[in-house]
Amino acid sequence: MKKHDRIAAVLLIVLGLAAAYYAYADLKLGTLRHPDSGFMPFLASLVVVATAATWLWSLRGPDPEPRPFWEKGAWVKPLLAVTFLIIYAATLEPLGYLPATFIFLGLWQFLVERVNWRRAALVTVLGTAGMYLLFVQLLGVYVPESIFGF
Repeated sequence: MKKHDRIAAVLLIVLGLAAAYYAYADLKLGTLRHPDSGFMPFLASLVVVATAATWLWSLRGPDPEPRPFWEKGAWVKPLLAVTFLIIYAATLEPLGYLPATFIFLGLWQFLVERVNWRRAALVTVLGTAGMYLLFVQLLGVYVPESIFGF
């Protein structure tokens, strides 16, 4: 499994360096006393690079027991998860926050997590209500209104 971890670590290093370059070249870094918009992304990307480099360093040496990247059928859950996230992103604006979040959480609980219907319904209802209260009521974040006006 070390082979796949090494690939992931190298990809994280490349992405982190690209993000650091973008923050440095396109956004302004500013100074420590007066940071600009690129300062925090630059620091965060350096942390990603350092962490991935440390991870890569810890993976040196031969792989004791090579295994395939995907066990049989193990790709189904990640594929469903990505599909539902894409559907959620696509329906958030047209349907509105509450219906899209409700549908997303319901699909996630029933089809990705495969929990019983009582738990799925409870998580879907409480999760939707809790996120609405947190983001809209407490934090004042703008969310798209639903087609039903709420």
